[in-house]
Amino acid sequence: MKKFLAVIASVILAISMLAFTGCKDKESNPNVIDGNYKEATAEQVKNELSKVDFSNAFGNVEANDYKLGLELSENLSIVMDTTVNGISANYSIGTDTNYKLVCTDLENLKISGSGYANVSGKLTASAGKQKETLDLSLKTNVYNDSEYAYIDLYEVKGFDIMYEGLTTMKVKASFEDLIDFIGGIGGPVDGDTNLTPADEIIVSPDESEEGGEIIAVPGMDINALLGMLDQLKIKVALDTDNGLKAKISFTKESYEAILALAESGAEEDEMGDIVESIAMLKDALTVNTLNIDIYVAFDANGLFTGFAVDCNIDVKVSVDKIPDMPIELGDYAIKVTGGMNLKLYNGDITLPTGLATDKKYIDIFAE
Repeated sequence: MKKFLAVIASVILAISMLAFTGCKDKESNPNVIDGNYKEATAEQVKNELSKVDFSNAFGNVEANDYKLGLELSENLSIVMDTTVNGISANYSIGTDTNYKLVCTDLENLKISGSGYANVSGKLTASAGKQKETLDLSLKTNVYNDSEYAYIDLYEVKGFDIMYEGLTTMKVKASFEDLIDFIGGIGGPVDGDTNLTPADEIIVSPDESEEGGEIIAVPGMDINALLGMLDQLKIKVALDTDNGLKAKISFTKESYEAILALAESGAEEDEMGDIVESIAMLKDALTVNTLNIDIYVAFDANGLFTGFAVDCNIDVKVSVDKIPDMPIELGDYAIKVTGGMNLKLYNGDITLPTGLATDKKYIDIFAE
């Protein structure tokens, strides 16, 4: 039974990572940016976006005394139930993260950060009269200076059964090594990366106006983007009473619109493998509840004030309906509630004394 606990927990944890999008229940955490939101037309969205100078949304970065502080908070709750080969398992896990980051010199990247990231939960498996329970806990302190990121994993409970060798440890990695590592996973970018005007999102209502191009993002123009959101039933609502607040809502109706588009084959040539993937998802995924709200806010001076995500998801994943699965893994009822918010932070960061020279931190990229 204990071996089954380890195996089933590993499978469930792997599946749960797909839901780690950073969500939060409205009643228990302030991950909703309050406002008087009204559903907006594409033209209204374009006009309001044109009023925000995104290049100065975080203040005058060239000022000698420039300082930018951000605080990220995240809480996530996942509950899963499954039955495999007559054994029932219930898995519940919660994450709790808070991180503060302060930058005082963008050009030379003088930054420091401090916070924590914790995971806790419980796994219960039963077969007939036999029942086993496994408590799960990971607790970390996380820091960074201008050169390195540091992780102090000071508590491991339960997860060491699923992942042999996982234990308390202190590790660090330079940002240079991390960038090289991430680049190695993604691979080099081939070809000419220069964009033409047709490849940009232009949010100015008057492209001929001098300085009117407020922001450019590779992909498509703003009309095409807003048209796509409308086609996929993804709603955009705005509050313009004092600055600009935007709310983007993805619902079950949005998911069904995506499925309908995929099944129609109308954009099969452009979407290619994506259509096939969505069709596969349709067979394996039953959506009972799906509400994801994304918020972003700027004050009356166009300065960034907050970003938040709030969601409530209730789905059933039939893993055995995914083609080419080598083993039977059964069905999983998954409920996800939670959220995250990013806001400005006006304080300072105090790192542990001697952090940079602490030999207890092992450089994971050292030869």
